[in-house]
Amino acid sequence: MTHEMFSFFKMLTTQMPEYIMLILTKDNAARVETEVLSLGIPLNKIFITYSDREHLPQFMALSNCSVFFIKSSFSKMASSPTKHAELMGMGIPVICNDIGDTGGIINDTKTGFIIDTFNEDSYQDVINRICDLEKIGKEYIYNSGKNLFDLSIGVQKYLTEYKRILN
Repeated sequence: MTHEMFSFFKMLTTQMPEYIMLILTKDNAARVETEVLSLGIPLNKIFITYSDREHLPQFMALSNCSVFFIKSSFSKMASSPTKHAELMGMGIPVICNDIGDTGGIINDTKTGFIIDTFNEDSYQDVINRICDLEKIGKEYIYNSGKNLFDLSIGVQKYLTEYKRILN
């Protein structure tokens, strides 16, 4: 859903020109640039590169927040985007649509904003509150993510539940 992400970003930079979008992708940069230019976003507002797994945290650490929109489909209904857990592990708040369990996680932890409708009113609502998003503590986001996604904590929760069921 790159068109929707770039449309949101265009509105954001119109009102807050200090923002720059870091795009980490394996896609051809020229293809991404064409789409960005078609929406009237100047190329100096984006930085496109690829990152291998080893260097991904260094790129992510440059971010104040992250935007991801994922097309809703049957297979995504019961999913949890890996990127969401990675971002929480880095203490980065997110702006995303409610895909899989992201909406519940964000609503429960208050670590981001959900955009349900891809239109200017929804985008403006988030833009009006983006300063609040950036004030969320990285440590709080990290700890919220750890509580949800840490394997050792998950194992303990399952063990506790199994013991409860068996007793």
